[in-house]
Amino acid sequence: MDFESIIIGIISLAIFIVPVILIQRKQKGKSLERVKSLTALGEKHHIKIEQHDFCSNYAIGIDSVQHKLLYLKEGEQNNQEVLVDLSRVLNCSVNKAFRDVNHTRIMDKIELVFSFKEPKTPKLALTFYDKEISLTLNDELRLCEKWSVIVNETIQARPNGSAVEARKSTLALG
Repeated sequence: MDFESIIIGIISLAIFIVPVILIQRKQKGKSLERVKSLTALGEKHHIKIEQHDFCSNYAIGIDSVQHKLLYLKEGEQNNQEVLVDLSRVLNCSVNKAFRDVNHTRIMDKIELVFSFKEPKTPKLALTFYDKEISLTLNDELRLCEKWSVIVNETIQARPNGSAVEARKSTLALG
């Protein structure tokens, strides 16, 4: 091989590798921003997020010491923030809404559903996927099932204690 061929090969390789590196750095930066945002929101509620996940437009995290779960769903107009006191929760399950079209199952919605110890308290559903918002189903089902297990394990491991109401608020974007 001559020197010109080596230079052309290196330039061609750089043309393909540089964009990949730039995309990865951008994604890593965005991921760090989301972690900082969720951590700051946890601090606002006096909890320490020990475990968390992000997917499309939502973030979820848990403080297993204080038995609190924090969910943040980013919207175009506003953010939905939900703090759940797991000491009030009886169990947690996954709700999958789907329909059959031409022998193919189409997922419409995936929710993490909390049933409370107090029978009069309505169930609380945190949406992980909604076809009306996102047409692409990525890893939402796996993450929802993962968080159902995490929540149920936290509930079972928790000693009896006092309950504070689950709080749900909508924050307007500034």
